[in-house]
Amino acid sequence: MSMKDMRFYDCRYFELSNGLRVVITPMRNILGVTASLMVRGGTRAETLETIGVSHAMEHMFFKGGKRYPNSLALARAIESSGGNHNALTGKETVSFYVQHGSFKRNLGLQALEDMIIYGKYTEEELEKEKTAIKSELRDDFDDVDKIFLRKLCKKLLFGEHPLGYFYKENEKTIARLTVGSLMHYREQFYKANNLVISVVGNVSIDATIKDIERRFGKLEQGSVPSWQEFLPEHVPQERALVFPRKKKKDATIVLASPACGYSDADYYAFDIFSSILGEGMGSRLFQRFRDKDGLGYSIDSYTDQYFETGFLLTMWKTDPANIERSVVAVLDEYRKFFETGVTDEELRNMKGYLIGKSGIELKCQELSIDYGNDVALLGKPRTINEYAKGIRAVKKEDILRIARTYLDKIKLKLGICAEEQYCGKEKFEELLSSAS
Repeated sequence: MSMKDMRFYDCRYFELSNGLRVVITPMRNILGVTASLMVRGGTRAETLETIGVSHAMEHMFFKGGKRYPNSLALARAIESSGGNHNALTGKETVSFYVQHGSFKRNLGLQALEDMIIYGKYTEEELEKEKTAIKSELRDDFDDVDKIFLRKLCKKLLFGEHPLGYFYKENEKTIARLTVGSLMHYREQFYKANNLVISVVGNVSIDATIKDIERRFGKLEQGSVPSWQEFLPEHVPQERALVFPRKKKKDATIVLASPACGYSDADYYAFDIFSSILGEGMGSRLFQRFRDKDGLGYSIDSYTDQYFETGFLLTMWKTDPANIERSVVAVLDEYRKFFETGVTDEELRNMKGYLIGKSGIELKCQELSIDYGNDVALLGKPRTINEYAKGIRAVKKEDILRIARTYLDKIKLKLGICAEEQYCGKEKFEELLSSAS
C-alpha cells in the first residue's frame, strides 16, 4: 500500500495499491463507529434497458455472505451493538453503511467485507427481493408531490439524459432482472479503483487502514464504464409543466433555474446565493411569501446538484386563488436579486449561518457518507474546515455574478400541480416570458 501524503484537517486519505481509496476520520469523543462503502455509478450510469439494476444490486448485498449466511445473521450481529445498517442508491453513487458501538471494534468493516466480497445471490432470493422492491415503488407513488417533482425533473430539466431516469419508475426492468444480469453489473462497477471506504468514529487510523488493506486489498481493479456528460442541448425546450390532480386543495408550484455542479469553482458562492434567496425563515423568499404577502405557510429553495450540472428549485404551496399572485411575487424576488445582488449584512449573516449549520448538524453517519462520496466523485473529501474556508472567501461581487449568470442566461422553468381548472399552461408560459 502506498499512502498519499494528504491531510484534510480532520481526516486522513489513503490509496491502496489496488486503487481502492480510503478516508478515515477519527473522533475520540464518541462511542460509535460508522463504516461506509461507496460505489461510483448510480442511476446515471444505467440505460433504459438496465434502469433499476443498481438499486436491486444494493438490496441483494444484504442477503448474506460467508460469515453472515443470511440477512438475519447480519442484522443480529450489527444490532447487538446498538447499531444499524442500510444503503442508498443515488444518481451518481451507491452507498452502504454500518453503524455500531466502538466496543465492537471493526464490525462495520467485517460486515461490509462479507456483503461486498462474499455476497451470494440465488434466483429464489432475487424473486423475493423483486416483490419487496415493487412494494417500495408503489408506496412511493402514493406521494403526489413526489411524483410531480419527478415528472418536472424529467420533462423540464434533464429530458432523456440518464440524470432524468428514476429507478423507481420502471417495474418492467426490475421484473426482467436475473442473477446473471446482477453479476454482470457487479463485475463492471465493483472494482477496487471504483470504490471508496470511509470510516468515522472512535478508531485508530493505523489499525483501521491495516484492517481495510487485509480485507479489501484482494479486490481487483480495472476499467469502469463512464457515464454520459450532461450538456446544454440536453435541457428540454419546454418551459412549463402542468400536472392536474383531482381533489387537491392546495396548489404545489416549483420554479426552476440552472445551478452549477458541485465540482464547479462557484460551488461555495452558489450555496450562499441560494440560501439567501430561499433557505430558512430569514430568507428573502420566506419574508416576501409569508410575512409580507401572506401567500402560504412556507417556501423553500434548494439545489439539485450533480458533478457538472444542477438546478435551483424553489417550491411552495398556496391556495389556488393565489397561484398567479405567488408566481409573480417569486419572480419579482428573482428580479431584485439579479439587479442588485446582496447587502454586506446579508452576506455576513449567511456565512455565519452556513458555517455554523455545517457543524451543528454533523452526524457520524452523514459525515462518513459525505466524505466517502466526495472522494468517489471529487477525488478528495470536502471537509468541514475546507467548506468554511470556501464560504468565507466569497465576496459580494461573486454573488451578483452568480445571480446574473444563473437567473438570466438560461430560461426559467415552471411547474404546477393543482386541480385541472387551475392548470392553464399558456398562462404560466406567459408569466415566464414576461419575467425573461
